[in-house]
Amino acid sequence: MKRSLLLLCAALLAATAPLAPAQTNDAVPVDFFYDALSPYGDWIYTPNYGYVWQPLEAQQQQGWLPYTDGSWAYTDAGWTWVSNEDFGWLTYHYGRWIRLLQGWVWVPGYEWAPAWVSWRQTQGQIGWAPLPPEAAWVPGVGFGGWTDSYYDVGPAYYNFVPIGMFASRGSLRPFILDHNRNFTYYGQSANITHTTYQPNVMNHIFVGGPDPQRIDGLGSNQVRRLTLRRDDEGFRREWLERDRRGGGPHHGGGGFSRIEQDHLVVAAPAISRAPSHALPAKVREPFHQAEADRGWRGAGDAQSLERLRQQQREEMARTRPPNLPEKNLRPATSTTPPPAFGRVLQPEERSGAGGTLRGEPRHVTEEVRPAMPLSAPTPPGIPPKKAEEPGLPHRERGAEGRQPGPRPGENQAPPAVVPPPQTSGQPQVPHGPPPGTPANRVSPHVPTPPASDMPNAPTPPRGVPGHPGHPGRGPEAVPQPPPAAPVAPPHANPAPLPPVQPQQPAPIHPLPPQGGNPPHTVPVAPQSAPPGHPHGQGKRH
Repeated sequence: MKRSLLLLCAALLAATAPLAPAQTNDAVPVDFFYDALSPYGDWIYTPNYGYVWQPLEAQQQQGWLPYTDGSWAYTDAGWTWVSNEDFGWLTYHYGRWIRLLQGWVWVPGYEWAPAWVSWRQTQGQIGWAPLPPEAAWVPGVGFGGWTDSYYDVGPAYYNFVPIGMFASRGSLRPFILDHNRNFTYYGQSANITHTTYQPNVMNHIFVGGPDPQRIDGLGSNQVRRLTLRRDDEGFRREWLERDRRGGGPHHGGGGFSRIEQDHLVVAAPAISRAPSHALPAKVREPFHQAEADRGWRGAGDAQSLERLRQQQREEMARTRPPNLPEKNLRPATSTTPPPAFGRVLQPEERSGAGGTLRGEPRHVTEEVRPAMPLSAPTPPGIPPKKAEEPGLPHRERGAEGRQPGPRPGENQAPPAVVPPPQTSGQPQVPHGPPPGTPANRVSPHVPTPPASDMPNAPTPPRGVPGHPGHPGRGPEAVPQPPPAAPVAPPHANPAPLPPVQPQQPAPIHPLPPQGGNPPHTVPVAPQSAPPGHPHGQGKRH
């Protein structure tokens, strides 16, 4: 009886014990972003934000803005941005955006979320703005109506659309209202941001904002409702297959973000927080003065600006959490400047100053191969076009309709090589036979200059006589006379000199007739002539 009771108690304890956590895949390093985004834009070095990325569209399309070419869907994790851009599966779900004086750039971050935005709403418009890098995710705090004031999100950061168009599918870019009126809409709006921690949703981040039921009753389109489904295994398989193919840019993210019936399938790999010293394969330029434009330019007079500032302070006073989070001032990437700009770095240069953590090699699932340059026939700077997949929304490119072109500075013709002028200390080389020389023979009196004296001759390797850096041959070197014949000792009888033979002219062989064979004669080696001499080539002897 006692044994039965013991067995029963053991069974109950086993049933009520918490389940062991499922084994998770290794996190990918933060420098995974470098190779994933290089085909679609340029990496830039900044001292305060680390390495930031700028899409080609931001460089080539005036007025380009993040969170515009795509649509909103309401999922089990709240409002989720469905991007039409090939890089959107990554840049609108990780990291933050900020507008520097040089344009919009993306700053890498660790956490995945359906979107990182702040929300505002008027009687007739809905607006959203990207959160800046200082907006740190703290699960116990989240983001609320105090966000704009605390992180200094100005009116120009927002994209406002009519409520009736908010549920449009395809692309919201054609429906975004004139940004010159943003300050008016901002003054008439209220902050409705409500991003919170929820344990039962993907990555535990729920993005609240506009009421989807109210939007359904105001527009011709119904809010698209989808269920999020994570596909990290598919992400890893595709990237491992990419490595086996030898690297190269990935074609538009492939299955990293797609719609399958009522499911939004996304890749959300965990990003390692281990310190990374790796650098991008190529850094376009540095922004030493990375001054941020907080979205207040064009606010009008000082009185209007102060009125909007006061509105933000009142919103913060009403919605302020008990403990405000610390602002994020630590970049996720390395802050070491690159060894060079505008060229592809060598693997040892990309490893940075510290290499991997503790000098250990990365796990095979963490390895990300360097991005390869785009090969022909794809023009440089244009990501390869991805085939449409079943279930994907139609990708509208907006009113511009322009494809990204080459990066600034690429496809430029190399500068013409100008031969250096001859100096006064160098012998002048005649460019023709002496007067009286027959046209069909080479004059034996023309000296053959060294190769380094010819105008278009290649420069000999370093360390070889004739190279500009060789101690015996410089630009100003004067030709030295040939060494004198050795002088016999005074007690030795000098050897008799051979008699001087008269120089015989080279025999002249007649040219064979057109199409015939040359006469059966013994060929005589011609005198050497300088390369490019009119009588040094093209003659048959």
